[in-house]
Amino acid sequence: MYLVPLATDPVVLVLPPEHPLTSAESVDLEACAQQRWTFDVAGSYMSELSTRLCREAGFEPVVICRFNNYMLALQHVENGRSITMLPKLAVDPRYRVVTRPLNPPLTRRITAGARRAAASRPEVTAVLNALRAGD
Repeated sequence: MYLVPLATDPVVLVLPPEHPLTSAESVDLEACAQQRWTFDVAGSYMSELSTRLCREAGFEPVVICRFNNYMLALQHVENGRSITMLPKLAVDPRYRVVTRPLNPPLTRRITAGARRAAASRPEVTAVLNALRAGD
């Protein structure tokens, strides 16, 4: 497999606009122990990551709903029903939510992959170059 690093993307805490933690520069997850959470569907990358981070912070998250769509999760948070963690690139600016970095910060790496045998083909090279350039 031929892997091409494209970008990094921080995982952020997503809060309703009036939430008390919006005044913080960054948020220690321990401060969220009593919160109600929205998570991605069970078994997904973000669900597993969020669960692990909460447990490492010393608490079992109270997950009140799960969505397989980040827009539904953002709407739930926007309406003040819960909080969530999402990759920052997934936070659609159409929703009235506030994001805060986690403390300590967490970043995911975004990569593109191609089979080694196909990586030198002109069409694959063109796509990988466009992705690298951000086109």
